[in-house]
Amino acid sequence: MIVMANRDICLSHSSTDSFGKYDLGMIEKVLGSDEYQKAVAPDGITCLSCKYSQLCMENGMVRPSEWYLDNHSDVLYCQKVLDSIVH
Repeated sequence: MIVMANRDICLSHSSTDSFGKYDLGMIEKVLGSDEYQKAVAPDGITCLSCKYSQLCMENGMVRPSEWYLDNHSDVLYCQKVLDSIVH
């Protein structure tokens, strides 16, 4: 989680989705929200069918990369990166 310069609370600096504006007590509120829990929960669909699922789980990656990392591709960003480094 990150607090942007404009006080938006987001999952990462590349994200355009905000959990709201930073204010006193807001971090705790976001961390306890259903919206945040859903955003960080392990993926149960896309990752299960991926050839790299075991590798990712072993290394703590429980979700596919977010759309905004490479929104001009039919292949997920995480799969493209792993395809380029795994032989």
